[in-house]
Amino acid sequence: MYRYEAFLCCLVATFMVQHTTEAALPSLYIVIRSQPNSYHEMKSSVLLRDIEQQADEINADVSIVELHREWPDDYDKAWAILPIMPELVNSEAMKKDWVMFLEDSTVINIEKVLKVLSRFDSKKDLFLGRGLYDTDMVIIHHFSSRKAQGGGRFLFPDFDVGWVLSSILVRKVGDDWLKSPPGKDFLIDLKHEIAVHLSDKHNVELTNVEEFCGSGEETPNCATNVLKDIPICDDKITLDDILVSVKTTLMFHKDRVKVVMDTWGPKVKNIVFYSNYTDPSIPTIDCGVPNTIRGHCGKSDAILKDFLKRAEVNDYKWLVVADDDTIMSVARLVQFLNCYDHEEATFLGEKYGYGLNIKNGYAYITGGGGMVFSKPAVEVWVKECKCPSLDTPDDMYLGQCLFRNGVISTHSTLFHQARPPAYAKGFLANQTPISFHKHWMIDPIKVYSDWFKKADAGLPTYNHAVAHSTVSTTPQPIVAPTPLPPTPLENPLKDEL
Repeated sequence: MYRYEAFLCCLVATFMVQHTTEAALPSLYIVIRSQPNSYHEMKSSVLLRDIEQQADEINADVSIVELHREWPDDYDKAWAILPIMPELVNSEAMKKDWVMFLEDSTVINIEKVLKVLSRFDSKKDLFLGRGLYDTDMVIIHHFSSRKAQGGGRFLFPDFDVGWVLSSILVRKVGDDWLKSPPGKDFLIDLKHEIAVHLSDKHNVELTNVEEFCGSGEETPNCATNVLKDIPICDDKITLDDILVSVKTTLMFHKDRVKVVMDTWGPKVKNIVFYSNYTDPSIPTIDCGVPNTIRGHCGKSDAILKDFLKRAEVNDYKWLVVADDDTIMSVARLVQFLNCYDHEEATFLGEKYGYGLNIKNGYAYITGGGGMVFSKPAVEVWVKECKCPSLDTPDDMYLGQCLFRNGVISTHSTLFHQARPPAYAKGFLANQTPISFHKHWMIDPIKVYSDWFKKADAGLPTYNHAVAHSTVSTTPQPIVAPTPLPPTPLENPLKDEL
């Protein structure tokens, strides 16, 4: 982690250029979308210090807040951005011309950003950023065929390189949110949903700013950019420290599980296929929980409890729970986990939300792209949580119950709940992905070959021995705590995603 911090400091230093004295620059309020996890707190702290130093050197009027520090008691609501607009209206943000939102991986030249903003009129309702767009109707955007008001592509902001609202627009959004907040719903792709909200409610669409540069677009004019590669933080975590658990059922042993075993499965040293049927040829084990059409909370509960039993013998530090149609890079996963503290209660992956605009909403790690748990996070679940039913949506209830017990989910854009075609090309170009999900309308072998095979080539290949179940064959008793808020059990979009 310290190696990465030193690298980041050097990188942001090289991104800066000599400044010249010009006309007064606009004022700016920056919100870093930081996360309450030691690794991300470090990244955010490095970014904050760099921005402060740059602003001091040019005597710029810039204020900065970190999301996890400013909203520690209501973090998941703050992470969704729109619900905190009323609070921004009552903050120092209203004394500035512009409000900018950054990720902790954004690289920024503050002088260039301010010069870019000086070209625009802050007294107008403006929404600025690097424009991403869909090339087809995709499930993560509810199969929307939305066009821009002028008939062209509907743009949504690239969060990785930052996006900006005029403070006057922030005030309007915040005031309107208090008067008529939207109803309870899923939050799937926040950047798209914010663009839709601003278009539908405020008739404001994103203005593309070419100086907000994605990875591979670097030019001398770039004001912001993004770190694409997974950092090399450490090398202490190895394949020995990770148990990968794959959820499956008998009907998918010959197709989905075969794909796993033909691609990334043999690159995992410790892998267990949890099914409703023991098949030594794969091998799978019967986890003692009947298969359900949807939800799978009972199966996930059995997996987490089994992990702790296995960890006592093997000293596993991390548990990765994948679906049988998850496609991933094992090498990138190991490199990624070296950035995190395995002694911290950590629950990470791609973060979705449900009802975050209401008081009792919650965020969760969506299961298809892979859910990653540190051992302490698993211990919290086993001690404090019980599935309301066997078919309760497991990823949603995991997020809900862990949050109630102090474990806030950590978001990573490197895990993907959908297939590669569901994501904007500019978004994927910014990153080094770890996973995708679903075999629908794609060749999963080709997806692995195109995205992950080269990265995994340096890993050994393991011939997995027959598994021996340590899981009780008696299904766990069903208890009924009151979900907070009620977890939707039937939703076509949730079922597909």
